[in-house]
Amino acid sequence: MPLRIIQPENHLMALSVLGLVCLAMSASSALAEEPATPTGVLTLGNGDSVPGHFVPSEEAEIVRWQGRDFVRPFEFRGSELSTVQFPTVDPPPRPKGNFALEMESGDFLTGDIENWTEEAVTFQSQHFGQLSLKSNAIRRLFRIEGNPTLTFPGLAGLNDNWKIIEGEWKTEGAQIHSSVSGSVLGARLEVPTKVCVELELSWKSQPNFVVAIGVDPLARKDRRQDGYRFETWGNTLAVVREAHEVADVEAVAKLVPETKSIHVQCFLDQEQGTMNIFSPEGKSIADIEVKPAKEFQLDKDNQGLRFIVRQGDLRIDRLRISQWDGRLPSALEPGKFSLHLTDGENATGEVLAFDPEKKSFQVQINDEERTVLLGDLLGMETLPSLNAGPNLSAMVLQDSTRVSGMVESINGTHVTLASPEIAAPIQVSLANLRAFASLQSKQEAGESQKSGLGKLRLDEHTLTGTLVNAEETDTDSCFSWQPVGSRTSSPLKWGTPGEVIYREAAKPESEEQRQAQERAAVVRRQQGQEFFQLLLKERQNPTVRRPATKETQTH
Repeated sequence: MPLRIIQPENHLMALSVLGLVCLAMSASSALAEEPATPTGVLTLGNGDSVPGHFVPSEEAEIVRWQGRDFVRPFEFRGSELSTVQFPTVDPPPRPKGNFALEMESGDFLTGDIENWTEEAVTFQSQHFGQLSLKSNAIRRLFRIEGNPTLTFPGLAGLNDNWKIIEGEWKTEGAQIHSSVSGSVLGARLEVPTKVCVELELSWKSQPNFVVAIGVDPLARKDRRQDGYRFETWGNTLAVVREAHEVADVEAVAKLVPETKSIHVQCFLDQEQGTMNIFSPEGKSIADIEVKPAKEFQLDKDNQGLRFIVRQGDLRIDRLRISQWDGRLPSALEPGKFSLHLTDGENATGEVLAFDPEKKSFQVQINDEERTVLLGDLLGMETLPSLNAGPNLSAMVLQDSTRVSGMVESINGTHVTLASPEIAAPIQVSLANLRAFASLQSKQEAGESQKSGLGKLRLDEHTLTGTLVNAEETDTDSCFSWQPVGSRTSSPLKWGTPGEVIYREAAKPESEEQRQAQERAAVVRRQQGQEFFQLLLKERQNPTVRRPATKETQTH
């Protein structure tokens, strides 16, 4: 039995099953070609999903997706999508190059600096070759090779560093997300005694979460005395430390309805019991202090992080951990960089020039002009720009490289992407792709509640949409499935098991009701199978059909 229909009026069942069986039979002689590109799972903005692969598209911001169980591809605007996830490579490839660049858009590139001027930075990338980047779009650079201070360079989705303790957590690009209340996630990231933790979180519903630093990431029980904590208290995000009947707390942010994210830098000294919270611009936000009751000794079992979704949802957008020398940052001025050198020196200055032959910066620090060799530089960062505009789509590669912009086209092997931060469009290899994400998703889950829409369930995947007429043949008038947001419809492949639901059954209030629902489901399956066998018999021994009149046509 390939499909069954569950809907309010039983007299509609036969018509819908007939249409779906027709479309499956007519599809059997015209199945889609096996994919030459990686297969993944496309998730729409309303939460629906369909496994498959990209197929070529020459229209900007139009994604053509060949569903695994469908004959023809669907066509979605990028704004209709949430993510496309591909299997991760295990172990993930290491980034190549000496430096990583973080852009205003949140993009993340690794490679080597070849030149730096006031207008553009020439950057050699493993994936994209030589790039010309806008200088004012670079937010931060840091050394990834030979950087002893870098403990955790950034998110790469769920991998061996993470342990789901309770509930459900999912990878979205490089980010990690949960929308299940009670979910707990542990991060085994070896937080040192003195540490800088850069953390960016976002949410859609009323935030209600906990983030604890310096804890046992595998513990199943959370205590108020565990680590240095960010907690939501009503409409306030607070930083808290409680130990030995002593506690300190300070507000970090007011969580008004318009607040959907928080981005902070945490400077934690566990030996002294202090944590200072700064904005990305270097402004002090909050600080707490609870002195240890005895001499501090780093416990290897309490070097992780814990994320708890009490209610609602939470997404981890950014996480970076590095050793800290104990000196707090000073507020940056526009156009200046905070520099961190290999000898431990930190300085603030203005980049005047770059010598591509000597691989060195000329930097104005106070009233002194100095030469800083690339080999002596651990990293530098500047203020965020207010001119960074939103991009339409983002792609994350297997080594956590991230690029965003407008999708110009997709062919069998590459996505052509135009980024406002890069001078020329780049080619993103589908073979290296781990995730594709829409940054302007418009669909909402409520879309599936509109009148006349059904839910097509195939294994664990669901597609909300409608049955539509397909092209008529000499013998059949068949139907296709058109998901919400797709410009096209497609028949299912022959033999695909699934069901179309037009009305969800109410959840049983008792065991007797649950058993009654299961018995009714068995009856529906039997009825569907009997009808299917009759249809096969009719197919093998067709009768002569009269042309349809206006009274007998199906609408």
